[in-house]
Amino acid sequence: MLARYLERDGFRVDAVEDCEQAIEAFSTARPDLVLLDLMLPRVDGFEVLRRLRFPACSERSASQGAALSC
Repeated sequence: MLARYLERDGFRVDAVEDCEQAIEAFSTARPDLVLLDLMLPRVDGFEVLRRLRFPACSERSASQGAALSC
């Protein structure tokens, strides 16, 4: 639902369903903002954010992040 609102307002949205997809999407899309659901399956949004901000073997990190929960 949030993706539809953002797209309607002209934002490009890459929606994913789990941690692995989020990390892959981040590495290929280089987003300006990352919105995470705290209730992702298997790995929560906080852990995804940690992995994006402090990758073990990468120079890139998320500069902006937000965690959401419904």
